[in-house]
Amino acid sequence: MKQRIISALFGLVILFAVFALFETIVLNAVVAAVIVLALHELFTAAGERHTSISYLAMGFGATIPFFKTWMLERVLPAVCFLFAFVLLCALLRHHRDVKAERMGFIFCFTILIAFSTTCFVYLRDFFGLRIGFYAVLVTLVGAWMSDTGAYFFGLAFGRHKLAPEISPKKTVEGALGGILVALASQGLVAFGYSFYCAKAGAAFSINLPLLLACSPLISVVSIVGDLSASVMKRQFGIKDFGHIMPGHGGVLDRFDSVLLVIPFVYNLFLYLPLVSTL
Repeated sequence: MKQRIISALFGLVILFAVFALFETIVLNAVVAAVIVLALHELFTAAGERHTSISYLAMGFGATIPFFKTWMLERVLPAVCFLFAFVLLCALLRHHRDVKAERMGFIFCFTILIAFSTTCFVYLRDFFGLRIGFYAVLVTLVGAWMSDTGAYFFGLAFGRHKLAPEISPKKTVEGALGGILVALASQGLVAFGYSFYCAKAGAAFSINLPLLLACSPLISVVSIVGDLSASVMKRQFGIKDFGHIMPGHGGVLDRFDSVLLVIPFVYNLFLYLPLVSTL
């Protein structure tokens, strides 16, 4: 537990530093680094470590956060086609050693991890600093507080297994507790951020009832992401994807639920009146 706490505190320091530079290209660079590390961990677990194809995929993923939003809208089909085309050329070149399903795995998860994680950048570029920053907070609170609440509620009240064949330690009581903790946390963050912005002279309105109504959905998406990662780890025969954060595992272990939550929150802010400027 001590090791987990120290790693968590170190991670929070890095997170606050990124938040302080949220408007700069540092955010793009950090997102690119997370993409590369997550893909590296996934490919290592899948037996694709140190191959030219895995390096190609990581290189592709690292470029996505640096595309401007308006630019990506125009070139997205061409970018994805080029990546698929190069992978298929590699399949032709290495057809004796590389199975087609391996190429499909690499393509699918490179696209998922790269574009999902880059939604952090899209939130900033599309919605601006105030709303974009708040949307990132909604994402991280929804994913991480659901996980934290589930852990402690599961320890205290867990009786019924949620998915015993996938993740034996997760319980229904823990999941419900995580949803409640995330719901309360979203309310506190909304009040705190609104107060901070008002004091800074940049007030905006948060549709709190709508946000709280969406919070359980965010938690459910987070649980799906976490369980999906657990399935892959079980099939790969590993406990954690990496060891970069002692006590927590790798980057992918910390961002498995966030990977699904961030595009979900992006679409919530895009299509629902969750916030409005004053």
